Amino acid sequence: MIDFGKLYSQKNINLAVIIFMIFVSVVMLAYHLWFSPDQFFVFVGIIMLFLGRIKGYLRDWTIPIFLLLLFDFLRGALPHLTILPHVNPMIKFGMLKDYTTSIVLQNSLASDNLVHWYDFLAVFIYMSHFIIPMLIALIFWLNNRREDFKEYMATLVVLSYLALITFIIFPTMPPWMASENGYIPYLKKIYDFVVRL
Repeated sequence: MIDFGKLYSQKNINLAVIIFMIFVSVVMLAYHLWFSPDQFFVFVGIIMLFLGRIKGYLRDWTIPIFLLLLFDFLRGALPHLTILPHVNPMIKFGMLKDYTTSIVLQNSLASDNLVHWYDFLAVFIYMSHFIIPMLIALIFWLNNRREDFKEYMATLVVLSYLALITFIIFPTMPPWMASENGYIPYLKKIYDFVVRL
């Protein structure tokens, strides 16, 4: 097997991997797909196979990815296991002169049937909430900063599970769901408008 890692500088490899992952993210957004931990693991695994670093990749990434997959599964199961989400404390917390801040923000920025450039940017950032942290971890790992990588991944996993525990203790309803259930006035789901285009 050709050791592509020796053919290119580390800086070029980092840049190529970042460009590839951004490209994959944009394609997935265009086709209304969600980037999950298992997809990331496979995509990067293919790259590592060509770079001749597959053994180290499997050694260092398998356990954190498994824990993130387990988190994803538990997160999907939680709505069926928890009590009804809290709504009123969130509405009161988000009030601004008798208006919910989500409504005020949307009335300021949204148009009836128009989708703006910042809507695309917001949806891209929203959909990249998983890929960006993984990309940072990948940069640590590619640059042989294993201690930083381990600490970063441990922090990411712990924070994910702390969020899960917080939701179990105090489940809350997001603004779009509160709007759908009539707790607050109509709130347009910008995400749905953007991904339909």
